Amino acid sequence: MKRRFHIAAGASWFPFDQIDFLVGALLALELFIDVDILTWVLALSLGISLHILVNRIGFHLHFKTTPW
Repeated sequence: MKRRFHIAAGASWFPFDQIDFLVGALLALELFIDVDILTWVLALSLGISLHILVNRIGFHLHFKTTPW
């Protein structure tokens, strides 16, 4: 999908890079249990925040070459 919007490989595509896994996991979970709206909101907000935080920490500790 990034190529259709002319976004280079490896470039950040905020917030879609952060939420695709979470949405897929929550949709799969919905097949087995009823996930309420609060769980969706918390999972997405915490997931995006932690994704950004951990990537920034990894970048500053020189584990990553890009901050995303």
